[in-house]
This record gives sequence, C-alpha cells and structure tokens, in this order.
Amino acid sequence: MHKLTQAKVAIGDTTIKISYILILLFLIVILYMLLREKNFENSAWRPTAIVGIVVGTILYVFGMVAMYMFKFSEYEATRLASFKRYIYIYMYMLSTAAWLMYIKIVLEKGMLNGRRIFAGIMLVIMLSCKSALWFVFRRYALSSVTERAPYIQLSQRVHETIGDAEPKRVYIVSQEDSGFDYWVLRYSIRPHKANGDFTWSIGKSFYEGDVWTKELDKKAWQMELMNDYDYVLLYKTNSYFRNKFASVFNDPDGIIDKTIYVVDKKTGKLLLNEFSARVVFETKEEFKGKTEFLQTIDLAPLIDKNGLNSYRISFEAKSAVPGVILMCQQYGSTSRYIFEHQFNISTVYRKYSFVVIPQKSDFSVENSVLTFYGGYNTDVIPEIKNIVIEVFEKND
Repeated sequence: MHKLTQAKVAIGDTTIKISYILILLFLIVILYMLLREKNFENSAWRPTAIVGIVVGTILYVFGMVAMYMFKFSEYEATRLASFKRYIYIYMYMLSTAAWLMYIKIVLEKGMLNGRRIFAGIMLVIMLSCKSALWFVFRRYALSSVTERAPYIQLSQRVHETIGDAEPKRVYIVSQEDSGFDYWVLRYSIRPHKANGDFTWSIGKSFYEGDVWTKELDKKAWQMELMNDYDYVLLYKTNSYFRNKFASVFNDPDGIIDKTIYVVDKKTGKLLLNEFSARVVFETKEEFKGKTEFLQTIDLAPLIDKNGLNSYRISFEAKSAVPGVILMCQQYGSTSRYIFEHQFNISTVYRKYSFVVIPQKSDFSVENSVLTFYGGYNTDVIPEIKNIVIEVFEKND
C-alpha cells in the first residue's frame, strides 16, 4: 500500500513529480466543483454522482491493492507490475468526464468565476502530466514501434527461415529477462507456437527474487527439445547459459544471440543452419604486455568490410597472475566500434572463444583495436597468441 501511494508521474518533461493518488484526489475535487455549478436542469442527482465518484475511486484503489496482494507474485507486487496501465484507466475516465463538463460550463457561462478558473488551471496541470501528453500526442504508439523494431526484424527472419505453411514449435530463450523479450517474440512469430510462460530463462535463479528463471539442467532441456520442439530462438544468453548448455549445441563455441537453431531430433543437438562461419583473420603472433593494458590488432577494417554481424574471436591467453580480463575495442579514449566481454584468465595458456556483435561508436576515428585489460594495479598482465576471427554470414 505504501509503494502504491508513493508512485509518481512527471509533470511534462520536467523533474517535478506528482503522486497518482494525489491526481485522483484533484480530479475528484474538480468534478465536485463542476457538479456544483447551477447550469444543469436537474440537480437532484448531484449528491449521488459525487458519492459515486468517491466510492468508485476508493473501491478501484483498494481493488488494486487486493489484486497485488493476492493475484500477483511477491516479485511483481513489490514492484507494482503494470501499475501505470491500471491506474491510467480510472484517471483517464475521470479526466475525460471533467473536461467535457468543464467545456460545457465555460461555453454556457464563460470563465469569469474563481471556481472555474481554478478548475481550469488544475485540469491543465493534469493534462500536462507526462502520461497524458504521451497519450494525446500518441508518443506511446511511437515509442512502442521503436521498442519493437529489433524484435520484428528477428521475427521476420524466423518466418523466412521456417516458413508459415505449417506451424512449428519454437523455444524462445532470453536469459535474466522479466519476460518482455519473450512476449513480444511470442506474438511476432505466430502462427508458430512458443514455449510456455516463465520458461524463457533457464538454469538457476540469478538473483534473490528471480521468479522468471526455470530451474532446468542440460539433460532435461535437451530431452524437452527433442520431444516437443523443432527450433530454438536464442534472443539473449549469458555466461552461465554458454557454460552450462554449450554441449547441447553442435558448435559449442558458436552460440550466437538473436539466432535460430534447428533441433536435431536424433541427437538432440542444436544446429546452426541459418549461418556459416568464415575466417577473416588469423595470426600466430604472440602479444605480450608490460602493463595490465594490452592492445593487439585493429578490427576496424574487418568490421568495415564485413558489417555489424556476429564475430567469433578465438585465441589463447595466460597471465602470470590469475584474474579477470576485459576484452573490448579501444583507440585512445574512444573507438570506431565497441563490444565488451569478460573472462577469467589462468597462469597457463588456455584457448578461449567468444561470439560478439560489435556496435557503432565514434566514426570520427578510423581505428578499433582489440584490447585486453586486466584492471589497474592488479598485476593481471595478459599474454595473447593465435588470434582467429570468424564472421557469421547468413546462408543463401
């Protein structure tokens, strides 16, 4: 109840915020003032209308409290899941009624009345709330189009790869996600059928209160895929998924996000037949740093030529002191392209392989150097050799 009363919305694009509950109270006061105007033919219903508005508001608010207490999980309830959507329904109903009544009164009697002027000012303030402005100017629709764009592009690839002649079963994976990725993709890939609710993140709980992740081991997931699914759509993975479920994939080092895999019904392996890997760079050179900061090869020409695709970067690495290494792209204080990936390094050479998707950064520079950083003053000084870079290209 405390969180519900403390929830606020911004006034316009300012940092000033006002409580949703306070907005409801203001709307009730405005409606009360407007109903007291003597321009209605029959005023006998006014007390009933005022009482109805007050009682209706109380029931609606306490109904939401009851819903959060008994219908939602603890995780959703304490975070007021979908609260804005629920509260806006009643707010828009009251504000629409208030505006219609106000316009009718002003047209008939004019503005020369303190009560009407006050009501008008309050209604303008209510209308200037960020939520109202977004509703009036359709910013919600525009925001939704922008937000759904990457999902729509991926779903189009699903339809192109699978076809729509016969509905298939598709398992959507989005690790450590609250469900937004899953629900948008589930809707977008129709008529193909997706996995059930709360199964998009698998493995173990990643944080306290994680109700989204389904506890599932490698063997159980593989059997489920063999028995019930035709494809796996990887939207977002994490290091836990790549380590725990790598052996389920035909190419354990080629796990790529935002990609469609085929389930081999005989072996249970996930096959990447949508893309193939092509070597675009390799060197036997050994790179040794004198500090924790080691720069190797410039990736900018490779990415300029091959585009913002998925790349697999393989290499051998060690350090005299074990620790955590950040692999990234850097050139001075900036870089033409960027990506980041962390891994643990040991004191003996080990082979590493990571799939990354570079993003545009600063096109005023021409370089984007593959960099390994062990952390300032940690003595984790990386040594790198046998770098191989592959680009994943879509098959015709």
